[in-house]
Amino acid sequence: MGSSLVQEYPAKPTMNKIPSCTLTHMAYLARLFVAELLGLGLILFVIVIYKPGDKLAAPVPCVVGAVFAWVVCVFGPISGAQVNPAVSLALILTRRLSVVHGIVCIVAQILGATCGVLLGRIAGPANVTNVPNVGMTIRNPDVSVPQAVGLEVFATMILVGIVLAVSDEFRGKPWTVGNLSVFPIMFGITLFMLASVVGPYTGGSMNPALSLGGALANLNFKEIWIYIISPLTGSIIVTLLYELLLSDGASLARLKAMVKEADFDRKKNYTIDGPMDEEDEM
Repeated sequence: MGSSLVQEYPAKPTMNKIPSCTLTHMAYLARLFVAELLGLGLILFVIVIYKPGDKLAAPVPCVVGAVFAWVVCVFGPISGAQVNPAVSLALILTRRLSVVHGIVCIVAQILGATCGVLLGRIAGPANVTNVPNVGMTIRNPDVSVPQAVGLEVFATMILVGIVLAVSDEFRGKPWTVGNLSVFPIMFGITLFMLASVVGPYTGGSMNPALSLGGALANLNFKEIWIYIISPLTGSIIVTLLYELLLSDGASLARLKAMVKEADFDRKKNYTIDGPMDEEDEM
């Protein structure tokens, strides 16, 4: 009886396959939506209301990095805690995330970011709510538009790169997502570093939904294209770089299979030698 119950229980939906119109799959999509909405919503809420007022207060990038780490730890098992369309795009390109799941996650991210800013303005003190364009990503006037674009592209490449690295199926287990306790810490540290370096010049977005949420909440879309196009461009560049060169499984044959084959398997070696043997994998 026990074995029959196991067989009858529906398989858990996965994010890399197009969902079917069943209650199980719709419920899973709803969980993804809520996780991404709450994740980025919390991040924007903290960004809006946190205003360090004395020397003992932690720097803003440190607090934001810590919140990101918490979000990754809590929502990671549900949606992967993407909370960034640049990350979602990389997962779609590498066939880890279906287009349908990706659209659901990105819509949730944008809505969550907008709600986070609006809630921050409601819950925050007057010196927060009265600040013009609160929650928006604004370019430093001393930095030109091309410089801002370049910095956002480069920073996003680094940020998305760590996601691709820890989820690489061809890396040894100590270096992959198999050690989940390390990933939130490393992601948070990376974000803290990038926000500290790039933030004073571009606002340190690296996240189209984050910037778009602030723009929607303030109905101010000045230079918003910088913070949409640049991170997505950086995501595409680093994904191609990693899949073509940096991964141990990198090859043109693998890239072609990723584009053309409906049943593409990320754990398969697509070089002329064929699939990996267990001895080679170790």
